Amino acid sequence: PFNYDEVEGLMKKFGLVNAIVEKITDFTIGKGLYIESEDQDLVDGLEERMKKCKLKYFIRPWFKEGLSKGSGYIEIAGLKNQKENKAKTINASSVYIKRDKYGNITGINQYNGSENRIVLNDIIKLNIDEVVQLNINKIGSNAYGYGIIYSALNIIDNFLSAQKSMHKLMKRKANSPIHVKMGNIEKDDYPQQADIDAYGSKLTYMNEVTEWVTGPNVEMKILDFGNIGDKFTEILTNDYKMMSYAFQVPEVLLGEDRGFSGSSEVQMDGFRLLCKARQDEMTQVLKEKVFDVWAEQIGKKDVDYEICFDSMTDSEKDKRLMSYKEIINGGSSAGLKKALERKIAYLMDIDYDEIEKDNEENEKKMQQQPQVPGQPGQEPNAPYQEPRKEPDNEIDNEPEAEGVKITNMAVL
Repeated sequence: PFNYDEVEGLMKKFGLVNAIVEKITDFTIGKGLYIESEDQDLVDGLEERMKKCKLKYFIRPWFKEGLSKGSGYIEIAGLKNQKENKAKTINASSVYIKRDKYGNITGINQYNGSENRIVLNDIIKLNIDEVVQLNINKIGSNAYGYGIIYSALNIIDNFLSAQKSMHKLMKRKANSPIHVKMGNIEKDDYPQQADIDAYGSKLTYMNEVTEWVTGPNVEMKILDFGNIGDKFTEILTNDYKMMSYAFQVPEVLLGEDRGFSGSSEVQMDGFRLLCKARQDEMTQVLKEKVFDVWAEQIGKKDVDYEICFDSMTDSEKDKRLMSYKEIINGGSSAGLKKALERKIAYLMDIDYDEIEKDNEENEKKMQQQPQVPGQPGQEPNAPYQEPRKEPDNEIDNEPEAEGVKITNMAVL
């Protein structure tokens, strides 16, 4: 849909654009994806398949390609035939989508040959079922997305042009501009054009020149045009803000926040919602193209599961942990408590399965210990207590009268 080489060049040479893409990727993917389900066998099976083909490793470059060029591609060989899967990312610049007149994808080709002459032998036909395409900012029924950089190309061009002009002037004129007058009209001394040009070439770069020596017919004066750098400040600030708006990245993440009080929180909330939408786009594609296929192969076709991303910051994790703790302490069912304990363990990077395994082993050990019969109303293994001696008659329960000793005797 557009020249991918231009966008790729910006990613390589313009640090600000690359940093923006990296920042969005960090907030969206975080530590990576994981599976949640009530069926632990399904979770273990999907995690094992991800580990074997190293899918988690390719999620990040796949997403970055989608952000920058609009479409990212992962090829997972052997996905349908249940062979050992191997995954890799494909450069979007080499992939072409073939569709019929109804818009259905009929083929995916990869071309790595010369751009000047197309050779049929250089076209590689990829398996549609093994290619996972992620489109970012897809417009209408287009086969490709447009990413986040293409719409900001004009803003980036203006910003770079202003930057280039400012640095050129600062480099050529480190100090105030100088006007040099050569010759003397009263003495009919007119310099040749070649002499004027030669002297002017010396003034082009004054960075390292601190002292000048001239003849009697050369007069030098300083021209005060003010601070040259200040004249670009408003232009650069405007373009900087426009890039922030175009990429939808908060200014506070780009090192600047000039908005009203509390604007950074508002911007961050909106940015997190945007990153959550990106997560939903990825999980939907991965679920349909990859994980549903794996689940069916495992024999868990109709089992529910979720694809999640660990992208929370430390402060967000602390708030989440506090809310889980309040729910557990407030009284909850055994099932809810167990589910929350699993989430807490994941947030704290604790292997919950190992904890659950240890708990089961401890319960078995307790059950295998010899049982000591207890008294009625006592639990097994409870400390043995002497039986309480019951009074022989009601007289024992009465307090002794002062000066009278009551003995335990049969009633006459």
